[in-house]
Amino acid sequence: MAKVVLYVDDRTLSGEIDWMRGRLAECGHALVHMPEYMNLTHESDRQRFLIESLDGIDAALLGGERFTREVITSGRQLKVISRAGVGYDRVDVQAAQDMGIPVLIGVGSNDVSVAEYAFALVLGLSRRMLQNHDAAKSGNWKQVTGFDVQGKTLGIAGLGRIGRNLALRARAFEMTVIASEPFPDVDFVTSNHLELVDFDYLCRSCDFLSLNLPVTEITRGILNRDRLFSMKAGSYVVNTARGELIDEKALYDALSQGHLSGAGLDVFSVEPPDGSPLLRLDNVILSSHIAGNSSEAITRMWQQATENVISTLSGDLPRGCVVNDMS
Repeated sequence: MAKVVLYVDDRTLSGEIDWMRGRLAECGHALVHMPEYMNLTHESDRQRFLIESLDGIDAALLGGERFTREVITSGRQLKVISRAGVGYDRVDVQAAQDMGIPVLIGVGSNDVSVAEYAFALVLGLSRRMLQNHDAAKSGNWKQVTGFDVQGKTLGIAGLGRIGRNLALRARAFEMTVIASEPFPDVDFVTSNHLELVDFDYLCRSCDFLSLNLPVTEITRGILNRDRLFSMKAGSYVVNTARGELIDEKALYDALSQGHLSGAGLDVFSVEPPDGSPLLRLDNVILSSHIAGNSSEAITRMWQQATENVISTLSGDLPRGCVVNDMS
């Protein structure tokens, strides 16, 4: 019997925990639930808890926990790390690789959810929903006129699963879609009448720029000051990927100086973004890294993370979900 640890509490997951416990039990495994982790506020306490929690554990089901090298190497029996969702920047992948531990993600589990949210930000920015909401709520019956997205150009940086789902929604609203993607699905691009361009051209040419990239050494800070100020005057930035993709100081300058008309930001370089000057702007729609967390996506993410653990423990590694080189 393998022991599978879970740290997220039932305030975050309602029926999912019961499902995971039952599904693991069907396969002869036990869920070791440690929700007390969620009550710890200091990162040092959290790291200490994670290190101590891995004694005798065979698999880890992760939400947003930070699995550092020190944490991973403490798990002497650890055979698999499975993330709910598609991000894995909180896991030291190289450390897992060195230990021979596969790191798996929930490929396809929240693509639609993130794409819908990104497009909702596009619509919210174009129709000035934030400003009209504030005006109506304050009793100031001021009507702030927005504009249609039909005929406007959406630039998508990263045409993976999320980017492709976003492109479909934009095309349904009769937007022109251009994209930057080093390894494109050529059939998808052709059949949906998309134009592939380089990232600099993308920044200069779109009315809305949506970032749908992972954070790597290449992409970190990719939307820098020069590129932000090369964007069309009055254009918009949408980021539902990772805050580290943007030079946030330069973004603040571009927004506060009026070069950009607005931004929709679900992610930040430091979360929560306490003290960020972006919080003071009235032309930015903000949210708390929630784009991928619809109720349906949460269920899909945790179910897939669990199935990835079960498959790996049975010797059937789901290679399409592995992010480190386990060949």
